[in-house]
Amino acid sequence: MKDLILKFCKGNYSKEEFQRIKAFFQDKELTDSLEEHLQSHWDECEYSSVGDEAEFERILNHVLQVVNVEPKTSLKIEQPTFAKRFFIGFSRVAAVLLIPLLVSLFFIFHHNQPDTTLFADNVVKVSRGVVSYLHLPDGTQVWLNSGSRLTYDNTFNKDNRNVALEGEAYFEVTKNPKKPFIVHGKEMAVKVLGTKFDVKSYNEDASVVVTLLEGSVHLSDVNNPSSSSLLLKPNERATFTKENSKLTINKVNAKNACEWIHGNLVFDDEEFGQIVRCLEREFNITIKVQDKEIDQLRFYGRFKNTQPLEEILNVMTANQKFHYNQKENVITFSKN
Repeated sequence: MKDLILKFCKGNYSKEEFQRIKAFFQDKELTDSLEEHLQSHWDECEYSSVGDEAEFERILNHVLQVVNVEPKTSLKIEQPTFAKRFFIGFSRVAAVLLIPLLVSLFFIFHHNQPDTTLFADNVVKVSRGVVSYLHLPDGTQVWLNSGSRLTYDNTFNKDNRNVALEGEAYFEVTKNPKKPFIVHGKEMAVKVLGTKFDVKSYNEDASVVVTLLEGSVHLSDVNNPSSSSLLLKPNERATFTKENSKLTINKVNAKNACEWIHGNLVFDDEEFGQIVRCLEREFNITIKVQDKEIDQLRFYGRFKNTQPLEEILNVMTANQKFHYNQKENVITFSKN
């Protein structure tokens, strides 16, 4: 059972092994046995300090994904929670031991739920104003931006490495020449072997944007399978306009595309209409633009997502021929 718990903590377990773990957690006589196993792990830990917010969020988000709860952590959190304070000062391995404890509580309170819930497609949803980190079974690291959704089935890393994305995600893909990593969207598919790239594919946006930092990616039109794929090179950005299915490629500073994972909002020659949708997701507000000409204006800017929204809007409207009014959670832009 000791080795099985370690496999479970790492997310590397079969359905049969999961059933054994579940039975172990549901055993009414488990208390002494569970403590014995966890104590054994604890004694083997090196007492090196964690002190790593990204690692803390990875551990917590893994717990929440396993029990089908939406991740609640955010890079915007400034005050440490009790749970985070508990983790600081303990070794990484010791911190991971919290996973089976939380899952056991989940089983105790939800023991009547069918197993198919846990073995259906893996879905990770991120609320507005939240950035979430996850570690896929193949070792690929993924950061999901506000209002995004990532889905992959239980054959991932066995038969394929396919994921479906709605929203924005930054990927650092583990290299595997035998199994390409493919991100499926409604308009575009991104195929890679091992690389770093950002995909922005929100349903409400007018375009799909793929920005490559390292390696190479192949882009293909989902709705036109006969079309040839396009190879993207580092520091290139591909923009697919949904209205006319037009694909354009531009040279960019690719690092700007993933600044959001560090809590930065970077607008690099972006239309105001696109910026508005970003602000809506980031601050969970509604923005209305009364004139289409305002939507088409282009801006450069760099902000922290911890800055007050009012401060960001004041900078963007300074010396412009339009202004904004705010009523509760609705902001309206109009010409002067």
